[in-house]
Amino acid sequence: MPVRDDDPPFTIVLSEFVSAQFEREFAKYPRFQNLWNAIYWRLQRKPDAGTIVPNLDGEYRIAKTASWNPGGLPSLSVLYQIKGTEVHIAALRMNFKEPPQRK
Repeated sequence: MPVRDDDPPFTIVLSEFVSAQFEREFAKYPRFQNLWNAIYWRLQRKPDAGTIVPNLDGEYRIAKTASWNPGGLPSLSVLYQIKGTEVHIAALRMNFKEPPQRK
């Protein structure tokens, strides 16, 4: 289902598992809120932009923020399903990378 720019925002739905995971990540890493805000905004407006994940029951998609290694900012991956006008978040994953070593 293609989404047009003039469509109203989608509703984001978090499972209890994802809500608890969100709280744990935020407690460990306060800038997690910045990552979440970015991907939340994107999923509300264009959830069909995520990549379809093959071989899962139902049509799951994954969306990911970019990381910024020099600043120590990880990326955030979100596994989700689109159900009507709702985006159901199934899982979150913080992806930390070590900054490149200087020689």
